[in-house]
Amino acid sequence: MKVLIVNSVYKNGSTGGIVFNLHSYLQNNDVESYVIYGRGKKVNDNNVFKSSSELLSKVNVLRARLTGKLNNGNACSTRKIIRKIRIIKPEIVHLHNLN
Repeated sequence: MKVLIVNSVYKNGSTGGIVFNLHSYLQNNDVESYVIYGRGKKVNDNNVFKSSSELLSKVNVLRARLTGKLNNGNACSTRKIIRKIRIIKPEIVHLHNLN
């Protein structure tokens, strides 16, 4: 089985820690697990991908403060995530604490 976990962060903070633990658990139990995250340092863990640069994250924060539109999304990061989903072809996509 293939599982893809999508979260805003990986390995840091409470939700990043949960995603790391879930990914590790799945991999240790013979599940093909992948993670896509957007913010934080780039990591070199197995099957973990970063969808956004730090600069782009900061631009999104600035845009939200100027327009008042929170979590308005980013077309580039969204396209990157969609491409990964099409490549990985997961059976389960776990959208974890998106904001």
